[in-house]
Amino acid sequence: MKLITSGDLQHLATVPSTAIPVLLYQPRGTIPNGGTVGNGLVKAIQALPARPSTTAFDFLTIALSVIAADTFVRRNDAPDNWTRTIELEIAVADPTPWQSVNTTLEKALSFLSGDIWRFRIVGGGPSCPPVSNKLASEDCVCLFSGGLDSTLGAIKLTSEGRLPLLVSQAYPREGTIQRSLAKIFGQPLHHFVGNADPKFSGNNETSMRPRSLLFLACGILAASSLANSHTPQTKVDVFVPENGLIALNPPLTRRRLGSHSTRTTHPWFLTEIRKVLQKLNLPINLINPFEFETKGEMMASSPNPNLLKAHATETVSCGKWKRKRKQCGRCLPCLIRRAAFHHSGITDNTLYRFPTLSDVKNNPKEHDDLLALALALRKSTSANLDSWVTMGGPLPEDPQIRKRYVNVFQRGMDEMKDYLTAEHCYP
Repeated sequence: MKLITSGDLQHLATVPSTAIPVLLYQPRGTIPNGGTVGNGLVKAIQALPARPSTTAFDFLTIALSVIAADTFVRRNDAPDNWTRTIELEIAVADPTPWQSVNTTLEKALSFLSGDIWRFRIVGGGPSCPPVSNKLASEDCVCLFSGGLDSTLGAIKLTSEGRLPLLVSQAYPREGTIQRSLAKIFGQPLHHFVGNADPKFSGNNETSMRPRSLLFLACGILAASSLANSHTPQTKVDVFVPENGLIALNPPLTRRRLGSHSTRTTHPWFLTEIRKVLQKLNLPINLINPFEFETKGEMMASSPNPNLLKAHATETVSCGKWKRKRKQCGRCLPCLIRRAAFHHSGITDNTLYRFPTLSDVKNNPKEHDDLLALALALRKSTSANLDSWVTMGGPLPEDPQIRKRYVNVFQRGMDEMKDYLTAEHCYP
């Protein structure tokens, strides 16, 4: 399927019927037999302290185009009901720098979503809207989902004397939690809250595997704004807080291989994005401060334990909470969360739909993730962990770094084993 994205409605009027036209950044724009995306981002961009570079803004345009394609092209229409071949023609402000990174971006996205991507990046696209132009006091960017890991990341940064600009993607119902948590750090932090808001005249795909590219693009845009507000211009750190186990996310079972398992912060994916940033000459360091720590270790070593204890249960880890407006307590992210509380000794007062794991274990409709985890824990006692971890994606060739990734996977599994044993769900 081919999509053509542009900020020019007249340009999209000539799109052939075999392609999907997508209008970018137009708050009141509509397009027959097509879609819109990025309508909710203009105000957030205008509130930034300085105008981002054209390249950083074009990165956002490309990420929005990817979100549109991922949302508007259904996996059920693919030959295998999953892997799509997506051609994207994207109009950006300056296409010249992107010719050198096309292939790297396509590979990174294929790893992330499990699809085949083909980019054609052309000129004539939208330019960055005017911004407020004020001196920024922030010295870094922290991606802030409202989850436990990103909250721990912001606590760590502020405790170290850093002043992060928080960047969130506010999908329905998430924004309230993010805005509330952004106020807990004892000082007003600038909070960039963006919403891609993809809208389509047809049926939407809901798997959302490439969503993290937009999250990173918003962080890169904010970092470029900070860099341009400082004199002289300096490199800006963009922190992507994620525990090592989830970042690696090796499949618990063969059924959970590949893009069916999220790869949002996998080291290989982040490395590929770093290559893109370097080739584009964007002054940005992309950092996962917790890549070699388990979630429980992150909680136990938090530099502000009182703040963490006061607000940890307000964070959201569950991927299914929006359905019932309550965290389930039995999906893999919830199980890792609960094991982290257990490891740290911090009381978990989160209100789960399934507060007692033994009830989940005995419920055939709800116990899939728990049983898969128990099976994986049994396997972890005898499996080749190096091979297992690389099933989630390539690891660096450096043996010392590779060993650190394997070790954090082992400690993460041990953390969950201890918790499940305490809950009489293992062995």
